[in-house]
Amino acid sequence: MALASVLIYGVVNLYSQEVEPAPSRPPTVSLDVASNATMAHLARFDALLAEKQWQEAIDSIRQDAGGVETQLVPVARSDSRFRRYIPLAVYRQMKLAELAIRGPEALTLYRRQIDPVALNLLSAARERRDEDSLRQIVTKYFSSSYADEALLELGDLALERGEWSEARRFWEQISPLTRFPAHNDPRFTEFAGQPLWLITQHLETDANWDQTIPLLQTCDAATDWLAYRDPDVALADLQARLTLVSVLEGHPRRAAAELELMRRVYPNAVGEIGGRSGKYVDLLQSLLDESLGWPAPPGESSWPTFAGSSERQRIATSRTPIQNSEEIETLISSQPSWNVALPSFSGEGELIGSEGARVAESPEGLLSYHPIVIDKTVIVQAGTSESDIVARRIEDGSAVFGTSLLPERTVAPPGLSRSVGVPRFPLSSHGQTVYARVGSLPTGVNVDLRQEREEPARIVGLDLNSEGRLTVELRLEGPHWDSEWAFDGVPISDGQWLYIALRHRSSVRSESYVACFDARTARLRWRKLIVGAEPAGSQRPFELTHTLLSLRNKTLYCNTNLGVVAALSARDGAIRWLSEYPRVNFQDENPDRETRNQFRDLTPCLLYRDLVIVAPSDCEQLFALDANTGILVWASLQDQAADAIHLLGVGEEHLIASGDYLYWFDVYTGRLDAQFPEPHRSLPGLAKPTPHGFGRGILVDKLVYWPTRDSILVFDQQIREEMRGRSPEIAGTIDLAARGVTGGNLVLANDRLVIASQNFLSVFKQHETRNEPDRENGSTR
Repeated sequence: MALASVLIYGVVNLYSQEVEPAPSRPPTVSLDVASNATMAHLARFDALLAEKQWQEAIDSIRQDAGGVETQLVPVARSDSRFRRYIPLAVYRQMKLAELAIRGPEALTLYRRQIDPVALNLLSAARERRDEDSLRQIVTKYFSSSYADEALLELGDLALERGEWSEARRFWEQISPLTRFPAHNDPRFTEFAGQPLWLITQHLETDANWDQTIPLLQTCDAATDWLAYRDPDVALADLQARLTLVSVLEGHPRRAAAELELMRRVYPNAVGEIGGRSGKYVDLLQSLLDESLGWPAPPGESSWPTFAGSSERQRIATSRTPIQNSEEIETLISSQPSWNVALPSFSGEGELIGSEGARVAESPEGLLSYHPIVIDKTVIVQAGTSESDIVARRIEDGSAVFGTSLLPERTVAPPGLSRSVGVPRFPLSSHGQTVYARVGSLPTGVNVDLRQEREEPARIVGLDLNSEGRLTVELRLEGPHWDSEWAFDGVPISDGQWLYIALRHRSSVRSESYVACFDARTARLRWRKLIVGAEPAGSQRPFELTHTLLSLRNKTLYCNTNLGVVAALSARDGAIRWLSEYPRVNFQDENPDRETRNQFRDLTPCLLYRDLVIVAPSDCEQLFALDANTGILVWASLQDQAADAIHLLGVGEEHLIASGDYLYWFDVYTGRLDAQFPEPHRSLPGLAKPTPHGFGRGILVDKLVYWPTRDSILVFDQQIREEMRGRSPEIAGTIDLAARGVTGGNLVLANDRLVIASQNFLSVFKQHETRNEPDRENGSTR
């Protein structure tokens, strides 16, 4: 097999996809990019280097040419439909790093100017264990003689905190050889910057390795990601650290691939790793073997936010391991322990859903409720006012706050028949504080209809320990705001700060922002523009959008549903990278064009290891980006799984997504391995598959719970090799109709299954295994 074929097989598979031209102009996207004058000034760098005018070249890249350091510079490959951008300040550092291969004399000259400052910072960092000084070195003096040491120490500090992805992010910047290197050979252009292990895991023969190793040991072209070019750190030491991270984070597949790479390239390298000294390959193999027997981290008993965690990825744990399909039917009690009536929100007349049935719900009764569970309290928001937030004890339904029974009624919010989008009520929390968005539903209002908008939306924080007492309130009032600002979802919190998406609507476009507020005082800390774009509802009166952020360590990820995905520093809002994806036009009049992706409204970025998995409403594809660089790892085929409006999580190395169907994607390649039920054409006016999804499911242990209207179908997360391409077998069924309820959005926490249907919140108790103590009355079964 040719080397290029080996690399393409099962990795990104970009070459094999035929790009279908868009039948009409996609909505426009506006980014804060550096001006043409700024880019022309920076382009002098290449010309001056060619003329060996070293100091002039350095000055051209360092001098301010009128550009703002936070403005964006495109670094996309010419044939990519996914365009990537980085801040101007990072671009400058990336170009200076090229001096190591393009003009070593210039690099020597440059280092004479900056090394004294970098050395002082490094010395201060070591004396005071000052992480900020280390960050200043790698931010401002990346091409100094000391940045590789600073990156190494930053990675060590992240490792001590258990921040595996952060440690890998710093260490991978020490050399371009920690990823698939950039080469001038066009056969390998698309693989530049990909994680090495995704490439090498497919090398099955010595001949394949012999062909590939030379490619991994040289980088003969400029990189479009930031990488130090002449490190003093031994590459064997660096690769050993990266393999250690994979072991510690519980990723044996990646660790094994990285260990094989070490065996092939650094078989005799010695050093200290994990507190032990010896040959790296022996030490790491021993550690990997030991890790397979390490106990799993304790499961979280709460469900504190939408999708279960700030990474929007969570596998719930059940109290009873499932032994056979018969046990699934009796997994929960035959009747709800308790339930409470909720108002039913209607989506009839909403403009996107008016042309056909909605995905995984009914327009007559939307599945808008997404409860959370904190300790032994379940909280649900049942309307737009603060009094609609209800907290009940999960064991018996007794009131914590919001004591009045909610009437069972159908609600059609004002103006909904002229809107794009429908009401959704996700919640979030940190500790004992619950956060909700209350007030006006629209996040965008036509300028001629401003008077019809309700009271402006606000964010409230309610204390569970004080019967729902208001502890913090965010309002978009004062000199920083005008009437066109709106909260675009509920915040996510790290305890000290609240991070939230905002919308600003003008007469011609919507602007997506991310902002940070003090969780105690509600003071604005920073606000960052992500993108301005022509929205789906540009000619319509109202927009109802719901943008939820994802958070890992100190990095925020935002799927704007306006053409871009962004990664930002939680410290100051600085953009780390931004990826523009191919948008589709919602107003396309082609009757055969897939449109079900328009129903994706609660689709925050799903963070899994070093992947950012995205399902935008304005894109027909699902795709995965590298979390540290924004480089595209894979994209699904066009029109494939367009109805996947829920990213349920990753289990058994499969991304599980659902809508009318349930899908299993290989999480590292994007290959669709299985789909249930069998696929058939689903367009407006055509019947849905039977059965079809009805609400948002969950991953539990090694299973998938997928709700339909009358039951919960249970499947294995794993798709065995021989089952690929076939419809998976149902492992078991939980009959909801026999229990007097319908399907809806599921949560499993504190040994209770919570179902939020269109008009009821129902809580079921999980059954105990035989002879297991009953935790509520002390008896045994």
